[in-house]
Amino acid sequence: TQAPAAADGPALELGPELELPAAPEPPRVLVEQISERKLLEVTHFHLFSVPVYVLILAHLWLLARLPAWLHTGGVAAAVVTSGLHIAAPWLIRSAPGAAALMPISGVAMLLSLGAMAVVSTVDMWLPRRSRRGEAAPLDDAR
Repeated sequence: TQAPAAADGPALELGPELELPAAPEPPRVLVEQISERKLLEVTHFHLFSVPVYVLILAHLWLLARLPAWLHTGGVAAAVVTSGLHIAAPWLIRSAPGAAALMPISGVAMLLSLGAMAVVSTVDMWLPRRSRRGEAAPLDDAR
């Protein structure tokens, strides 16, 4: 069909109207499984790098001025969530219904490691308090 030309412009050729089906089709799910070799490569890299990151962060966490139970809980949470996140792709490969495990374990790992990093960083930069309550003196013997 041809639209009427505007007073000062050309006529536009418009295509036919798009006809929609009466009932919408159900969505199609596309599932592409990662090859075992690729999954093994990714796991191999993460199996060595993530524990090193957790180890360094755990040492900084243990130096923070926190109760012992919080030290233990933080390190345990970091180790468990990191291990679960590394294992999640293999668990999902054998049980696709567990696909929600990947984002859940990722968020849990982010929260535990993020909290450890933020608390450790803040604790490093806060001045230490002496036993009497005032800030510890700075070392002037420079």
